[in-house]
Amino acid sequence: MSDAIDWAEQIVEEVAQTQRIKDILDFVNQRKDFLVQYTGQNIHTSLNQMSDNAKDMAGQMKAIKNLSLKLKDQATSTKSMVQNQQWDNTMTTLIKMLEEGSNESGVIRQNLEKISRDLN
Repeated sequence: MSDAIDWAEQIVEEVAQTQRIKDILDFVNQRKDFLVQYTGQNIHTSLNQMSDNAKDMAGQMKAIKNLSLKLKDQATSTKSMVQNQQWDNTMTTLIKMLEEGSNESGVIRQNLEKISRDLN
């Protein structure tokens, strides 16, 4: 008798679970258009944000390239001054070059950090 009661309780529980699953499927079915539209909008927004971030990162990479070219030119100029033994100009130019490079790379770093935070 106990086995029959356990079996009946198990059947009732399975029927209840089946009904809950049917209710969930009905809910999803009734709202599938909305869910698809909502998901599509989120994907579209995410892709636009990623595209904007990629453009911003490309701009920062260009800034890095320009900074490196500028520093290369200044290093070449400094080398020329050293070879011509223009010590006062050499030190002034070198210090100025290092300060400008530090400032510009700091700005680029901050911009890249902002972009990476936007991705999260």
